[in-house]
Amino acid sequence: MAVANHRIALTYLQQRQRLPYPDNTAALAMRLGSARVLLHVGREKDAAAAAEAALAMIPNAPRLQKFRAVALDRAALCNLAAGQFGRALELYDQDVPLADADTGPGGVRNRVVTRLARAAAALGANQPRRAIDDLTVVDRQLAEPRVTATLQWPHAAPPDVLDTYRLIAAGLRANANRSVGDLAGVTRALEDRRATFADRLKRHDRDEDLRALVLAELRLAHAAADGRAPAQAGRWVGQAADHAAQLAKRTHAPVESAELDALWMAAELGAAGGAPLPFDLGPRLQDAYGRLVQQHDRAWRTYQAWFEAYLALALTAPPAR
Repeated sequence: MAVANHRIALTYLQQRQRLPYPDNTAALAMRLGSARVLLHVGREKDAAAAAEAALAMIPNAPRLQKFRAVALDRAALCNLAAGQFGRALELYDQDVPLADADTGPGGVRNRVVTRLARAAAALGANQPRRAIDDLTVVDRQLAEPRVTATLQWPHAAPPDVLDTYRLIAAGLRANANRSVGDLAGVTRALEDRRATFADRLKRHDRDEDLRALVLAELRLAHAAADGRAPAQAGRWVGQAADHAAQLAKRTHAPVESAELDALWMAAELGAAGGAPLPFDLGPRLQDAYGRLVQQHDRAWRTYQAWFEAYLALALTAPPAR
């Protein structure tokens, strides 16, 4: 487990569970360890069951009370990962007060992490206003240097760690605001995500950050279209298409999914909403369609079919005045 060989660790844990335990502390440790390993190997529901079994040991064992916060946090996280949002929210409601009362060296960090996780659970449980309340606290905490100094990961630079927390919070806020119908709040949150990805791209110049920037701009175009702001939608999809074209050049791939997504949305906005586009869509759509046809790959058939439809619309439309 310490060196992240989780599948090997799972085999040893299963062998260990066939033997008796000297006391209930060892049994608790093994169950929590099993939950952690199962989570890392993608067996989220099994991880949640193991964590729940560990948590169930504590009420009847006074010696285990000091491990309640750890067991609660593990069970809540595993249920969240398993998509069991109602149960995760219930557990985080017990976990957050413990984190708030923690005066130890990890207490400051725990207050940020548990509220962020509870916001995710609340959003999954269709309680977006509760998520917004927690995210308001998280945003305030992430603005305090004494708090952000505690957010550290191995082998990661502090600015990158802070960016990751801010990206998670902004993404949750965008989804929560969409659920309550606050389109202005959606736009603000997505603009925060876009700015963070743009800053990371300047620092690291990585393909993954450029791809994330394209996705953020496409989501902004969606939000603008939902808010009936076609000019803004066209501007955002234009930026997304330009960044996607840069990504295609960098990767040297004959077909780049980010570029296809940007062109698809541009075609949709142009056909359905009449959004003004800052580039000539027809030639770029035809070029992408030609590359798709040359691939003979079933994975791209959906794109190919839609591009055929939009090209037909473009060819049969009356000439622009």
